[in-house]
Amino acid sequence: MQIKDKSATDAPSSMPGDMRPLFVLHAEMCQALANEHRVAIIYALKDGEKCVGELAA
Repeated sequence: MQIKDKSATDAPSSMPGDMRPLFVLHAEMCQALANEHRVAIIYALKDGEKCVGELAA
């Protein structure tokens, strides 16, 4: 999964330059969670650890 690299000029001028890594991380996380099955797993794990058999049920 690749994120297209954009120059700092794409961000609003009021944003500090050191925020870019945070924006990249946020975009990567959103891409990782952009699948309904992955979101379902997150919800299943919200109350604690589960073994694979419990998740598959």
